[in-house]
Amino acid sequence: MKSLTKRSRKVCVVVFSRANYGRIKTVLKKIDEHPDLELLLVIGASALLWRFGNITELIERDGFEVAAKVYSIVEGESSNF
Repeated sequence: MKSLTKRSRKVCVVVFSRANYGRIKTVLKKIDEHPDLELLLVIGASALLWRFGNITELIERDGFEVAAKVYSIVEGESSNF
């Protein structure tokens, strides 16, 4: 983690699918490399489910830190009431 100046700005990016991560990865790298920005990466929804390719490990291997996880889908849930 880089040291932050008082003038740094926090940029929160939310990733909810594997496809979403693939499209935004280059932007995430640029934000993370910028000296005046702090990246806050939030992942959730199908990005956290194994059947859709949980991407937590992939994100961490790419050098990003996950700031938060939002569980909004339960594995095996049914919409039948």
